[in-house]
Amino acid sequence: MRVKKILDTGLTNPLRILADSRVSTENISRLARQAGFAFSSEEQDGQYYILISKEV
Repeated sequence: MRVKKILDTGLTNPLRILADSRVSTENISRLARQAGFAFSSEEQDGQYYILISKEV
């Protein structure tokens, strides 16, 4: 999983991801939160826009 590799290296800037399903969004959300990152998502026209960042 590419997102996991990026999170494992340490995130210095916010990471924006485009997903095509709610299931993918939920999986990425769980992964980000377990790794201690803040997570938000928004659905528009069947596409899911995800933002992962360091928790402040």
